[in-house]
Amino acid sequence: MGLTGLGVVHALTFLAAMHIESGALEPAFSDWWADAIPVYVVYPPNRHLSAKVRVFVDWLATLFAKNEAAVQSVIRT
Repeated sequence: MGLTGLGVVHALTFLAAMHIESGALEPAFSDWWADAIPVYVVYPPNRHLSAKVRVFVDWLATLFAKNEAAVQSVIRT
């Protein structure tokens, strides 16, 4: 909605970073940031974790770790 000019958007920074860098979106409240919200992956404990679940959890952890530096650079610009 923000990209089409329909108003103000509250989005995860790493999801909007590409659009902020390109100039398609502009931070409106650059001096205000919401507290970080923890993300949890919950799955039943057992000795034989599904390969699909393990790959997903690893992918998610990598995604957030890679984007942490990008988020910090966008937040401080």
